[in-house]
Amino acid sequence: MCGICGIWQPDQTVDESLVRAMNGTLTHRGPDGDGLHASGNIGLAMRRLAIIDVAGSDQPIYNEDRSIVLVFNGEIYNYRELRANLLASGHALRTQGDGETIVHLYEEHGVECVTHLNGIFAFALWDVRRQLLLLARDHLGIKPMHYMGLPDGGIVFGSELKALIQHPAMPKSIDPVAVAEYFALRYIPSPRTIYSGVRKLPPAHRLVAHGADVRIERYWDWQAPSGPATGNTHYSEALRPLFEDVVRRQMLADVPLGAFLSGGIDSTIVVGLMAQVSSQPVKTYSVGFEWNEGAYYDETPYARAVAKRYGTDHHEVVLKADALDLWPRLAAHFDEPFADPASIPTFLISQFARKSVRVVLTGEGADELFAGYGWYAWAQRRIPLPFAARLAAWALDGRRGKRSAMARFAPDFETMYFESALCSVFQSDERDALFSRDFRATLNNWRPLREFAGALSKSRQADPQTRMQDLDARIWLEGGPLTKVDRMSMATSIEARVPFLDYRMVELAARMPPGVKLRNGVSKAILRETFADLLPPEILNRPKHAFDVPIGVWLRGGLRQAMSALAEHPAIAQSGYFDPAFVQRVASAHLGGRDHAAQLWALWTWCLWWDSR
Repeated sequence: MCGICGIWQPDQTVDESLVRAMNGTLTHRGPDGDGLHASGNIGLAMRRLAIIDVAGSDQPIYNEDRSIVLVFNGEIYNYRELRANLLASGHALRTQGDGETIVHLYEEHGVECVTHLNGIFAFALWDVRRQLLLLARDHLGIKPMHYMGLPDGGIVFGSELKALIQHPAMPKSIDPVAVAEYFALRYIPSPRTIYSGVRKLPPAHRLVAHGADVRIERYWDWQAPSGPATGNTHYSEALRPLFEDVVRRQMLADVPLGAFLSGGIDSTIVVGLMAQVSSQPVKTYSVGFEWNEGAYYDETPYARAVAKRYGTDHHEVVLKADALDLWPRLAAHFDEPFADPASIPTFLISQFARKSVRVVLTGEGADELFAGYGWYAWAQRRIPLPFAARLAAWALDGRRGKRSAMARFAPDFETMYFESALCSVFQSDERDALFSRDFRATLNNWRPLREFAGALSKSRQADPQTRMQDLDARIWLEGGPLTKVDRMSMATSIEARVPFLDYRMVELAARMPPGVKLRNGVSKAILRETFADLLPPEILNRPKHAFDVPIGVWLRGGLRQAMSALAEHPAIAQSGYFDPAFVQRVASAHLGGRDHAAQLWALWTWCLWWDSR
């Protein structure tokens, strides 16, 4: 696992010192060493977190005659098979690592090399002879890649925005649509960033730059199911051996390895399979909570039950109320507004685990693929239009809970999805009140429906539940949970792997009809059935519980003074984006007992980002 960055200027010599400065911002992603290739119009650099072939595999990596050079962030889980095939084809590989396989795959397949990879990756490859730059990102966007075009031609890229910010051509202007996206979703999804002209390479895409020709291409996708279920047994028989293979592959490492264990179904399955193939007790890590409401949030008793069953080497870290003090520093790691408070426990457990392991497996992705979230049941509750109209009238008093309920029962799918409180931190009418008149004019009636029309079209013929899962996988997963895990784990120099998001698992889950995943109100039914032997009864029968952080308590406690003065912060009062009076009303309502925690957390995080720019 690494951080990478670089500059390509087709008609100019790259400033090597600038590439080094960019690379220096990524030290936390790779504290074990660095590497640089600077020659003429190309500069590539990386920071290394050594996981496989620790003594070798320094980067940049070259082919035999150094006509191809690579910097690489991630892990290739099928590299042993790829390596064997390449050796059989006559290639000479000098390392025992996974990154070198990409170089020789490119020799064999050109830009199609990426279609042969199974892993988590973002890489940059330079073809000296063809003067061609290839940037690529893994199938689900587990590893990040940001880029921007240069005014005189060329591209600057990096694992994190902070590397690009070092470049003097980096635009500092804020993208107004990105602001609207953030206050709708609490994050900024691909391909936008908070800065105009700077983009995230979307998941499953590659960027190919050759002279004046720069093109971005999708190399992989999945399809929603179109036929009836063939029986749960059929899917279980495919799922069990596939996931066993996935976990076994992702346990490959030349450094200590463990797992995050929440005590939920997903992490329990991962730990159970790890225990079956591990010759030593699996190291597991859980986070607990300590304050008056702690009993509601604390999941450690469930994690301890799993740890006991599998004899793991179990460790716990406790999140206390003073963890709130971390958020200004952690928020800055994202380089743009990102308002998921679960980032705090993710950072703490990563920091704690880093003392004894360098790699952890996590359960991210299972909820989106196998219908683990409670809101997927909303799609089954369709009601006639007259009753929807009555609900709309009932919601007019402005109570957020009522508007969210109306969205659940909306007569059209798009409203149900984009206007629910779980998807939208500020719903459309609230955004209209939040933003100033001038900023609303700039946005020209922006709505998520317009922005994500392409994602909506992918599953237009599918049932509502499948469409909700599909949109979560295409928009929310990469923009929210995967960004959170990448930035918070890499902030502590630990690699997080996500076995449920092996692209083969995504393809299999996409073929499953909705009733296989959510049956009679039981979430993740196929996982419960397929892996029942791995799940203790108290875990098997446990309903889904969100990884909650009590921000409402924090906002009325340690942050009460800050919330009272929130509307006066320069990011609110002087930026021109907002109506400060509306912000003040929201803050006062929350401090008076109503629940506006998610909205205020998003506003406060915006202010923190504004101050750290």
